Amino acid sequence: MPSLPQTRVKRSRTFEQVGFDYMGPLSVKYNTGLVKRWIALFTCFTIRAVHLEMAENLSAENFSHVLRRFIARRGYPKLILSDNASQFQLVFKTIMEENANFLATKGMI
Repeated sequence: MPSLPQTRVKRSRTFEQVGFDYMGPLSVKYNTGLVKRWIALFTCFTIRAVHLEMAENLSAENFSHVLRRFIARRGYPKLILSDNASQFQLVFKTIMEENANFLATKGMI
């Protein structure tokens, strides 16, 4: 059996290295009807803790809001792994272009 990746065994703060994905859609009662919502799932690689955020849709703009809420609560992750969905690629490209200096000072790039 191969050894575990370094991201899973080296000592780090909680949610410093995370995996991300969406699950859903789920039907949620809102006012007088049902609406579709998704769950944004962040998983800590170190202790396997889970952080959930509600997402209104799967757009890049909404993912940006979800990521900001996660960072506000858990701090800046040094590593985010996810599948290569288009909304993730677009948001990370935008973040890198607009905030390269800021991210470098936080140790995220």
